[in-house]
Amino acid sequence: MATSKWKQLIEELKEERKIDAEEINEYLKQSKKIKTKSDKINFLKEYVKTFPRPKAYVQKYFFEYANPSKKFVEFLVFTITETSVMIDACTFTEIYQKDKKLFEFLCTELAKNKNDSISYVLGTMIGGMGRWEPEQMFILLNKKTFPNNFENILISAVWETSPYQKIPKIILKKILEYSKSKDEKIRNGAIRFLINRFNKNKKVQSRLLQLAKSDDQTQSWINQLSCNINKENPSLYFKLTEQCFEYGNKNLKNEIIVNWYHHATQYPTECLNIIKKSIRKYTYSVLHQMTCGSLEQIGESKKYTQIEKILFDWIEIENSRSFIDSTSPTIQEEIHLYSEKEFLKLLRKLDYTEKKQSEIIGRALKVYLSPDYVKVSSAFLKTVKKLLLKIAKFHHIDDTIDEKLKGEYMEVLALVENIIHHKKKIKAKIVKRNLECYPNLLEFLSKQEICRLIDESPNHPLIELLHIAKVSTTTLNKYTKEIERQSDPWLKNLAYQALLKQFYPDWILSDLDASVGRIGNYKSKEIRQMLLEPKQFDSTMIQITMFSRIKEKKYDVKLEPQVAKKKLDLKMTMDKQEYYFEIYTPQENKELRYRNTEEIIDTEDIKSRISEKLEDQLEAADSLNKPVIVVIYNQNWVGDEYDICNALYGTLQLKILWNKKTGETKFYPTRKDNSIGSELEYGNVISAIIIVRKYVDNVDMKMKISGQTSPIPSAKIPLNEETLKKIEGVLFETELQKL
Repeated sequence: MATSKWKQLIEELKEERKIDAEEINEYLKQSKKIKTKSDKINFLKEYVKTFPRPKAYVQKYFFEYANPSKKFVEFLVFTITETSVMIDACTFTEIYQKDKKLFEFLCTELAKNKNDSISYVLGTMIGGMGRWEPEQMFILLNKKTFPNNFENILISAVWETSPYQKIPKIILKKILEYSKSKDEKIRNGAIRFLINRFNKNKKVQSRLLQLAKSDDQTQSWINQLSCNINKENPSLYFKLTEQCFEYGNKNLKNEIIVNWYHHATQYPTECLNIIKKSIRKYTYSVLHQMTCGSLEQIGESKKYTQIEKILFDWIEIENSRSFIDSTSPTIQEEIHLYSEKEFLKLLRKLDYTEKKQSEIIGRALKVYLSPDYVKVSSAFLKTVKKLLLKIAKFHHIDDTIDEKLKGEYMEVLALVENIIHHKKKIKAKIVKRNLECYPNLLEFLSKQEICRLIDESPNHPLIELLHIAKVSTTTLNKYTKEIERQSDPWLKNLAYQALLKQFYPDWILSDLDASVGRIGNYKSKEIRQMLLEPKQFDSTMIQITMFSRIKEKKYDVKLEPQVAKKKLDLKMTMDKQEYYFEIYTPQENKELRYRNTEEIIDTEDIKSRISEKLEDQLEAADSLNKPVIVVIYNQNWVGDEYDICNALYGTLQLKILWNKKTGETKFYPTRKDNSIGSELEYGNVISAIIIVRKYVDNVDMKMKISGQTSPIPSAKIPLNEETLKKIEGVLFETELQKL
């Protein structure tokens, strides 16, 4: 029958919807179209060409079609190399049992082929024989009668036989050698066999642990396979996982973390121990990925006694800033997410008389209580508050709470904040001593006024800065060495942030000292009065900082210039043009800071607040016919700058242009015409708005200010880009005195 007729027979099977193997075989018998073994092979070849997954029929009637002919061998090679059909060991075992001559013929013919896929099937054939006659199989393999791809044949044969028969040591030794082969297929086959069949053998375990330190591909393969034995041999599974995690690349680490999620509830202590060991050694940040689920699953196991022991041991030996600031609090929070009782038990067992552990308690509580979705019981808050007050008393930490904060929840967060920053009760002696280090500030404000503030307003921002300033050189060296030691950018940044927290007051005060030094006696009475007023301190500080920068650039600058019956904050003359500046400093929302959440900005609300603050000044400035620039000092506002910009400059929107002829679409950002300048009364007086912040440059460790400047398109006196760039150069590029 021609090939087209075999195709026609296949079409008939499709039309008759013959899918079951027995139904197909019965239909073929009734059709009487297949008369010889050659016909059977021709049909079978066409069948496997047509159907993508014909395994069921081929497997069931394979022996019926098999014969010691070149044509059948060609079909077998075609089936193995060109299709997805793989004949399993049971089928070849059946051939061996019923027709050994046919079996030997197929082995001999297939052994002549050099294709990798053929070698695997040949190994499967021999493995099928080995289920019944293992000694014969091992003799056959030891003779090396197969010149092509012998390693693949051996591994495949032993794989099929090993669940049923004992494997000789000499064979296992060969496979151990193959596990280090340069050929990836041979190496992977050997590793697969060793992990799945001999994972309890000590020599095998030793070899696998060595391989888990090697190249990326081998590590990835070991990690994939080891998941299969997590119940059979959890000890080896976690050892291999640990090795792969420690020595693997970033992608492998992520893959392992995903697997931890699936095993953490069943093996919580094993997972936590791996996290503990790995965190101390890995070279990039994966903690946030770990906490996506693995740590929470560890907590779900409810094996708190064992977990608690690991955490205690960890806290005892680890002293790095990254562990205290981030790692420990995050891990405690994730594990105890749904068990405040166990979390509280852990906190109460920590030694709060030790400074490190008291800080860990504070930071763990900040992380645990900060999210808005956390709902804790009143009993939990009461117990925690008592513990925090004990810590504060023992370490002489300020336990006074801002009277504006309402409720036990906020009181606890305020105490946590003081403990984290180790905020001491104000001591007049320390403030006065540190003030001596800033001669310009001392002369400008006078010691008498500072003493008055200590008595009347101990929580004044300036008093708090003076109280915690001037950290020792020893401490400075400790942090700088930590920064230099770290090679991982994330850990280096953590160490740098810790340095900033310690030394930021010194930089702020040095900056302020340099600025008041440039003021001298000019407007000193007004500026002094504003600096001494707690609510005006931040705004006045940025005002005199800007004054200092402008003066350094040799431009004419005036503080508190009179405009009509009002005063603006600054006037600068540059290139014979006068520019007036009015500064607005939003008040910090302490509740949001304590909660560690961002303020949701109501764009209309912010406009009205700025309008209320600047209304009189803008009305007075309207008569000037000069550019007026509003400066927003956003240092302490826990808000999203994107929302602030929407409020000030107009809501950001996307404009789409579509060309009807070409079908081309272009997108570009623009702003809605609802900026502060276009909507507020006298808003057109504002020529530009600058949002500024102070920061310490991590390259040269100098105090600087940065800003985002935007013109107001609807301004009565608009400013072009060149002018704005020049103003930015004056304000942002000058470096103030180094600490």
